Amino acid sequence: MKAIILAAGEGKRMGDLTKDVPKCLLEIAPTMSSLSLQLSALHQCRFKKEDVTIVVGHESEKIRKQFHGYNYVYSTWYKEFNTLYSLSQCRWGMDDGFLLMNADVVMKNMSDYIHSLITLKSRSAAIVCSAYDEESVKFLSSAKSSFLPSIAKIGKKISDPEGEFTGVIYFSPLVGVAMARALEVLRGEYYWKDYFESAVQWVIDRGAEISPRLFANDSDWVEIDTPEDLEKARKMFSGQ
Repeated sequence: MKAIILAAGEGKRMGDLTKDVPKCLLEIAPTMSSLSLQLSALHQCRFKKEDVTIVVGHESEKIRKQFHGYNYVYSTWYKEFNTLYSLSQCRWGMDDGFLLMNADVVMKNMSDYIHSLITLKSRSAAIVCSAYDEESVKFLSSAKSSFLPSIAKIGKKISDPEGEFTGVIYFSPLVGVAMARALEVLRGEYYWKDYFESAVQWVIDRGAEISPRLFANDSDWVEIDTPEDLEKARKMFSGQ
């Protein structure tokens, strides 16, 4: 199984904090960043370095210098486009199934969350929580043919959502094939300015089933988009 970490963005909402450093390298505890936390969690789940691809862009050499032995993909147009474009650079080889994470997401006991996603390899699943705000990537679920909860809508503009998608998701081999197809179809400047969740919605609209896993609550995780989020992450991991 493969893992893809999206770490190309400039992190403009962080202001000067990310002027000369990737957001995923900002310290949240001594010797710990969001990226180091994710990589440690992956290794605890028996991912090898060669199983992990990190998509880089802003200040990419600083990431490469700190973390050796991983696969790297350079997102050439990271300044102009968004995570859909970055993920599209990895669309080959998705047919074995893969775990996808935004590099700015941190969770307590992250390896447990990852393990919960990948245990049932034939079933795609996403980590979600019940709390959300206007800027959140939200979700709405429904029962499909299997009668198990499955995400029906995912994105920022959803009426009456059930909660927030954390940015951590596992795609089974079957849905991985569909994701590769979605990333091929949704090519071009209009779509590439969108988030990768638009490709997730594309495969859902064509029958893919992705289970929402309500494991995370608001105090267990944070997506670091602002200096306030960074402070929250530091409080979460204070003493470590």
